[in-house]
Amino acid sequence: AFGCALTVMFGMTISSSLHAESLKMTVLLPEQTPRSFWSESIAFMNAVAEDLGIDLDMVASQATSTYAIKKDGLSITNRNNPPDYILTGYWNSAIEQVMESAQNKGIRVFFFNAPVDERDKPKIQQPRQRFKNWIGQMSPDETTAGYELACALLEHATKLTTNTGSKAIQIAGLAGENLSTVSITRETGLRRAVREKGAVLNTVIGTSWQRDNAAKATTQILKQYPDTTVIWAVSDGLALGAIDLLKQKNMQPGIDMLVGGFDWSTEAIQAIRKNDMAASMGGHFMEGGRAMILAFDYEHGEDFAAELGTTILTRMRIMDQSNVEEYAKKLGDRNWEKVDFRKFSKFYNKEFKHYDFSTENLLHQLRD
Repeated sequence: AFGCALTVMFGMTISSSLHAESLKMTVLLPEQTPRSFWSESIAFMNAVAEDLGIDLDMVASQATSTYAIKKDGLSITNRNNPPDYILTGYWNSAIEQVMESAQNKGIRVFFFNAPVDERDKPKIQQPRQRFKNWIGQMSPDETTAGYELACALLEHATKLTTNTGSKAIQIAGLAGENLSTVSITRETGLRRAVREKGAVLNTVIGTSWQRDNAAKATTQILKQYPDTTVIWAVSDGLALGAIDLLKQKNMQPGIDMLVGGFDWSTEAIQAIRKNDMAASMGGHFMEGGRAMILAFDYEHGEDFAAELGTTILTRMRIMDQSNVEEYAKKLGDRNWEKVDFRKFSKFYNKEFKHYDFSTENLLHQLRD
């Protein structure tokens, strides 16, 4: 991979220029600032594009605005020279009009990272049904990830407490905005863990994913629910915002309060190493790149549906004190130039019987 950095600003499109015959893909993604997750995803997708010879551009949209999603999506489909593929998350029914326009223009669509809301499935249906050009969707098993993070935090809290078990562990959640299917499904997993483990869920506070909002929400939690000992956050940024606040209050994260999040961000990895943060679920920043490989293979006659189906669920992995040094060593500087992403493609590897997009396989490719 020969990754060239892409800086994506709201309302701007930046492309990597390749020859005219290249397969063209446009990624419609949420405005990334201040979330590092999308920076990681963009760098990964750009590296995949370089190896597969894909002409890739990114459009950042205001994910909390239905109007902005429609406007930016339709601006892609209505280009004079539109892309062959649009890769995007599912942002509730706001994306439906974009899908209709894409189908009329012969543009294929692949959803990644954000699953279709259950309430919209009767209308949207499955890939290749109502929308024939919607070739597939890939998303992490967000519910299981939310559940596994909560279970890990509660288990850790049980080991730390000097209580004999007569009192239930009290946990609070920091969620995203109401429009986010990702946040909603992760929270479903949190609530399942609380029920199963006999913990008490004091509150779940919605945020706009911004770190400073997490600090404000944590202040509210400490004031209203002073016996809270675990904070489950829907992203690393929110988890780190909670940790910021705890330190301002002269509390010791990792001892007085356990905090966990999602994304495997660079700062979160360092926080886990210092025991400020208990755990982070991650690996899903690779999904955009995985989706690009599947779309590339589909375009070249290798239909992934035969093996994987059209709805693909991936698994996140937990990073904590037990494995953080191993992950930190291998992920390191996120130098994706070490990886030849053609090794993951069936088009380039006709002998492949099965795709292997596992985190373990990628980390194996990153070894020095």
